[in-house]
Amino acid sequence: MAVPVQAQTADETVSGLGEIVVTAQRRSENLQRTPIAISAVTADVVEKLGISEVTDLANIAPNLNVLPGTSTSVGSVITLRGIATPTDEMMTLDTPIGLYIDGVYLARSGASAFDVGEIERIEVLRGPQGSLFGRNTTGGAVNFITRKPSEDFGLIAKAGIGRFGSWNSKLTLDTGRIADSARVTLSYAHRERHGLTDNVLARSRNDPGAQNIDSVRAAVTLDPLDAVTIDYVFDYSDRNAHPYAFQMINATSMVRAYLDNSPALGGNAPLIQKERVKEIALDNDGGAHDRIWGHMVRLAADFDQITVKTTTAFRGWNSKSRADLDGQGGLRGLLFSGNPYDPDLGDVGLFHSSNNRRQRQFSQEFEIASAGDGPLQWVAGAFYFLETGRERAPQQAVAVVDVRTFLPEAQRALFPAALAYQGFVSPGLLEYRSKSRSEALFGQVSYRPEALDGRLGLTIGGRYNWDKKSVNQTAPFINNDSVSFSEPTGNATLDYRVTGDVNVYGRVARGYRSGGYSVRSSQSPFRPEKLWSYETGIKADLLDNRLRLNAAAFINSYTDQQVSQPVLNPNGTFGQIIVNAGKTSYQGVELEAVAIPAQGLTLTGSLGYIDIDIKRFDALGGDIAGSAKPQNAPSVTANASMEYAFDMGSFATLTLRGDWNYRSRMYFFATPVGMPFFDDIVSPGRSLVDAQIRLDDVAIGNGDWSLTAFVKNLTDKKHTTRAIDFGALGYAGVWYGDPRTWGLELSVRF
Repeated sequence: MAVPVQAQTADETVSGLGEIVVTAQRRSENLQRTPIAISAVTADVVEKLGISEVTDLANIAPNLNVLPGTSTSVGSVITLRGIATPTDEMMTLDTPIGLYIDGVYLARSGASAFDVGEIERIEVLRGPQGSLFGRNTTGGAVNFITRKPSEDFGLIAKAGIGRFGSWNSKLTLDTGRIADSARVTLSYAHRERHGLTDNVLARSRNDPGAQNIDSVRAAVTLDPLDAVTIDYVFDYSDRNAHPYAFQMINATSMVRAYLDNSPALGGNAPLIQKERVKEIALDNDGGAHDRIWGHMVRLAADFDQITVKTTTAFRGWNSKSRADLDGQGGLRGLLFSGNPYDPDLGDVGLFHSSNNRRQRQFSQEFEIASAGDGPLQWVAGAFYFLETGRERAPQQAVAVVDVRTFLPEAQRALFPAALAYQGFVSPGLLEYRSKSRSEALFGQVSYRPEALDGRLGLTIGGRYNWDKKSVNQTAPFINNDSVSFSEPTGNATLDYRVTGDVNVYGRVARGYRSGGYSVRSSQSPFRPEKLWSYETGIKADLLDNRLRLNAAAFINSYTDQQVSQPVLNPNGTFGQIIVNAGKTSYQGVELEAVAIPAQGLTLTGSLGYIDIDIKRFDALGGDIAGSAKPQNAPSVTANASMEYAFDMGSFATLTLRGDWNYRSRMYFFATPVGMPFFDDIVSPGRSLVDAQIRLDDVAIGNGDWSLTAFVKNLTDKKHTTRAIDFGALGYAGVWYGDPRTWGLELSVRF
């Protein structure tokens, strides 16, 4: 199903669209002959779209939606076919979308949006990928494939400037062959910008949306023997940032009255506004500092009949952050002192939190596979994964109450109205350590009978997973426990090559997401969730390879789906419970197309539609399926682009490009229960338009120069990317996405 619509380049003119090679099934094969729902983008398109991290992926595939983090700038929420990664970044909760770099699993969605250097290709696999990619891929998988060091010497330098004081630079060196057996790539990148919203209490470099990022990558390839290859990759990212501003958009009448009294008490006036503001006062925004790094060693040996591969990886993440979650600054108010007639007067912050996180993960995978192009292809292997994490998160909330309700009824009418609304300060602490271990055996076999000229293919894959989770929590409650799970996953695919250019397939797959613990509220461990997926698709290259059409239809059936719900803990701190809500059915279609109607002109487009039927939603003591909503799952996603390249002879190539991305109305939480502002924080449908002009192949001296001018969010669309209803605290707010930005980038290749 589906094709990588943007994976085509403008220089593929009327001669036809080029072949794209993917490795989604652990072997290199033509994407159009791979019988699964996969989109892929090549390095050329990665550069044109400015993709450097997972939050840049929203417009490369149908039924794909990506949202940024809130308290840090390295978090993300990825949705594939209506199935979303967690909005909470607790380390005891796994993700249903597998994220990989060179096949290495990344466990934390809270540390997923770091810079990935030297991207050769991105593959987006939709639907369960349990056989070869393992647990926690019920919705699909995203794999960043980085390029290996070049055979030849090369040097690439890039520099750019843009709006909001942004500038970036990157230097990449390829050594070429060293002593006939080694190749090395070294790269360093820096990018920074000032904030997008002016925090009047901070410098521009510390405004919300500000970034200062350094990243380093080193890759080494060794060929000690003709049949043996050793690859080593090291990546490091250091990111100082101030996440986007939380903006309060609504509050209860009592909270409004309490905040409106601030100027009379010597404080600032509150800001409660639904339209995006250019200025805001945040007195508890301390920013976020994230360091992410990883090592990967892969040994591959090719023999006559088999190939053997072993991959060892270690990754780490350190994070410190402080977030202002009321969108206010400089407020003053009455604080309950124990005596309602004699409250304290002090500074008021309705909610702010800090976080100190540390995560480490180790993975080892062994794989053996058939070699050659015979009718029988197979792969088998074993996988081991170990993760440890810890988090310490102080937080403080202020709950506004009418203290008259605490008094005898006879005293209420006589109580001074000016003292009626007071704030209860509730400091809290979240502190725990976690450990996760996973083991698996997997295999997959594909057979194409020679009697049918290899047109008919059957693929069967399976995997068995053993998972163990443990938690040692000391605050806000005590929990020292462990739990184990085990589940089989697998798939069966039947495909038929109608012609050399038209292929159809049907697929059945089972997905599994591990259970675990909620550390934000006291509750029993939640169970694993399971999913059955049924899919059919067609892939076709038509009109002498000038038109590519791919389509798929699918039905997913979820049981024991894990759903989070915000609550207020008994000690007054903000918490979250996770429930196995029940049953949900997903039905959808996906279309992707790319066409070259004339020389130099490339048109691409994709459309995804999904209908989500929540059949049972067991939460808060009953079945609330009637009011439940699909979380972070727009029913319609669409993308389109047009690229026109002018050959200017020996001087240069001029390329004009426009991109359009649409997603429909979206709910940020699964149920309105306990959320008085649920409708206020719904994100309406939105369209974003990007444009660029690019001048390539300019020969000056010994270099090949390129100049790009771009605009993102050309129409300056004001759109929300995240939202939360702090119902128990009496207010709600949103985070807005980037306004219009522009920039210039110059690069040279030697």
